[in-house]
Amino acid sequence: MQNIEIIEASDNDFSVVSALVKDLLVELEPNNKAEIEDMPLDQIAHRLLSSSKIWAFLAKRDDTIPGVITLHECAAIYAGGVFGEISELYVKPHYRSANVGDLLLRSAMEKGRELG
Repeated sequence: MQNIEIIEASDNDFSVVSALVKDLLVELEPNNKAEIEDMPLDQIAHRLLSSSKIWAFLAKRDDTIPGVITLHECAAIYAGGVFGEISELYVKPHYRSANVGDLLLRSAMEKGRELG
């Protein structure tokens, strides 16, 4: 698959980000699908993205969004200070052999370098 573009999500993209995170959670815990469906993921994603508590990147191919990665800033003495951590990474099954995950990881690493 070609033409995968990675874009940084804004707080306006909260519903797309939350839908992909929901897909991730359902895939990890299919027996808890009803409970996951009831979670206020849209509200949480909107709040976190608009407060800059997390950053998210979306993989885009034409009108399809096949993947997401979210990251946040942490700090630890053992790590020498501040560092980035990936919170969620999800690629729709059909796109998993198309290097979408690699492209998302590269974007996250670039954001880390940008943030220092």
